Amino acid sequence: MLVRIVKMSFDPSRITDFLSNFEANKKKIRHFEGCQFLELYRDR
Repeated sequence: MLVRIVKMSFDPSRITDFLSNFEANKKKIRHFEGCQFLELYRDR
């Protein structure tokens, strides 16, 4: 299995927008062919 970790940077004022978009679309992403695992990590 291949694990891909992607580090993204956002303008702090847009983080909430990204999180909302991720929540709205994570089920669709999980159903892509070959996707076996999806998890969001966040720096603190």
